[in-house]
Amino acid sequence: TEEHRLAKTLASIGADRVIIGHTPTRGRQILERFDGRVIEVDTGMLSSYYAGSGNALVVEGNDLSVVTEQGERIADPIDHPRRVGYRADELDAAKLEELLQHGEIVSSTEAEIYSTNRTVLEISDGEMTVAAVFVKRRSRWNNPELAAYRLDRFLELDMVPVTVERPLGKTAGSVQFLPRNISNEKARTETGRGGGAWCPLNDQWRAMYVFDALIHNAARTQTRMLYNLENWQLMLTGHDRAFATSHNRPPHLASAPIDVTRGWKEKLKELDAATIDEMLGDILDRSRRRALLARRNELMSGGLR
Repeated sequence: TEEHRLAKTLASIGADRVIIGHTPTRGRQILERFDGRVIEVDTGMLSSYYAGSGNALVVEGNDLSVVTEQGERIADPIDHPRRVGYRADELDAAKLEELLQHGEIVSSTEAEIYSTNRTVLEISDGEMTVAAVFVKRRSRWNNPELAAYRLDRFLELDMVPVTVERPLGKTAGSVQFLPRNISNEKARTETGRGGGAWCPLNDQWRAMYVFDALIHNAARTQTRMLYNLENWQLMLTGHDRAFATSHNRPPHLASAPIDVTRGWKEKLKELDAATIDEMLGDILDRSRRRALLARRNELMSGGLR
């Protein structure tokens, strides 16, 4: 949802890319987003305070390469890691999926999460331990929480926490990462916080509206809108009533602004019937997949009733 703004801004100043330096990056490396149009460089400034690492970005025409402070030359910057929820820097989405799927469940307790009684797990690989929420599968052909995560990754929204399919004992379901250092929209509204969000909250909410309209999520509440207190990144959970067979908006979005930007349209164009079937065919029945396609078509044409 940010890419169209980036393209417009770069075009307005006649630039091909923006390079951001000084602040240490995750993993102390040079990272890129949007096919190299945004570069984050850890330059190692004030290393005694920031614990950064000196790196040089070498730009030769259209070619980019990296020289580390050890003098090692690396072919390309590293893709910016997907990060939904506060966690250790080295735990990217792929590693977190692996941990959630195959780590040992060291504890299981019942607790109120997102205003609902949930089973909270601690999962460990012997070196790292993370918290997760177990979500019971609604039926053999309806696993909306996992479907929401897969679709989020396809759309490159980065708003749904890592979710994997994993049973708990003999009960089929999914396990979703439960980040630390979080708040929710109800608490934010009561305290008036969030003014320092790295991405303005209104922009994040607009993305949420489009996503919820697309998946027909009828259960979005303030307690299912989580925030990473490190940067006020919005995280979306609680999709147990999503992916209904309706072709319309869910009731709570009746008057909400559904702003289908150029960036949205480009991603939705890729979400055709074959892609939906391949991505979600094992966890959503045919009627739910066809309804998703119908809502996608309505959004592509400029509206959803």
